[in-house]
Amino acid sequence: MKRQIIGIIAVLSLLAACGSGKAVKDAPPSGEDVPPPPVVETVVEDVFDPNKISQEEIDRVKRDVQQFMESLNRIIRAKNYSGWRNALSPEYFAEISSAAFLNAINETNVMKSNNIVLKNAQDYFNYVVVPSRANSRVDDIEIYSPTRVKAFTINLDREGQAQRWRLYDLEYTGTTWKIIN
Repeated sequence: MKRQIIGIIAVLSLLAACGSGKAVKDAPPSGEDVPPPPVVETVVEDVFDPNKISQEEIDRVKRDVQQFMESLNRIIRAKNYSGWRNALSPEYFAEISSAAFLNAINETNVMKSNNIVLKNAQDYFNYVVVPSRANSRVDDIEIYSPTRVKAFTINLDREGQAQRWRLYDLEYTGTTWKIIN
């Protein structure tokens, strides 16, 4: 991708210089051989197909996500707001910090019946995340891009039927997982 961008910039620079009516510095005198323009490679990126992922790779990613979740659970149980905040993508943190998001949570029956009013993301952490996510477990994952995964837990409902509940959407940043949903 970088080579494509560099090639495009080089071609655009040449076109801009030629189209501006200005002489191009270091242009060879007429009659000399002119070197060919740089070759712009077209890189065809493969379309991601989750069906082509090996079971070994799925198992490896699942173990990695489970380790992340165990670490996140420890952070949440310790009520470590800054540690939890660091596990969020900047976009997700902005979303849960927004007045619209907090107001929507405030309108739920649980919040109203407990007379809780969330004013900021830290309130959301203390009153929603800590009680509900401190002991989360990853039972299953779906890989939906080379860097994105949905993590699920499986619980039994009142009738004894397995219910698959999405815990988090996660993105691997190259060094760690971040919560993105």
